[in-house]
Amino acid sequence: MPAAINALAGSPLAIAIPALAALALLFILAKSIGLPWVGTVSHFADGDSVESKAWFHSYRVRIRGIDAPEYTQDYGKTARSALVAMLEGRRALFIPFGADRYGRWLCWVITLRGPVSWRMVLAGAAWPASPMTWALHVPARLLGRGLWNRALARPIHPDAWRRHGMSQRLKAQQPSTKARSKAPKR
Repeated sequence: MPAAINALAGSPLAIAIPALAALALLFILAKSIGLPWVGTVSHFADGDSVESKAWFHSYRVRIRGIDAPEYTQDYGKTARSALVAMLEGRRALFIPFGADRYGRWLCWVITLRGPVSWRMVLAGAAWPASPMTWALHVPARLLGRGLWNRALARPIHPDAWRRHGMSQRLKAQQPSTKARSKAPKR
């Protein structure tokens, strides 16, 4: 056995095996404790949620700092298209800051062209959701970009839209007291 180890000492395998083991450990740690990673986007759910692929792992990510319209909401498909244009086919740095209530990583997503959240707010494709992005929505509003286009109806914030949608679903599920009719008297 020592002869086999000595034979490997000068070979490229002596370097490659520990390097691959360290790389595998790094990706396992990144999956569990949230180390930054570089990856590509493999799926776009809506204007602020994507799926990132890095090596053999897939990560569900919500972009930190913005709140984009839901896909089924007015301007939702356009916001998703803006995100696709910014990220499709490009490598990005994902810096996680924990997870949201749906188990997605909350990440700053940065490309060579800058933080994606900043670019989405400047394009008028998303609402600011952090102090860092709040100042950036002013130029988009003044110039009438995206959501702030005066030709569109007044935009509804995704939180308000979700609350309204939830209340409508709850009303539809509850039986109405007015709908009850008395049995005819005989």
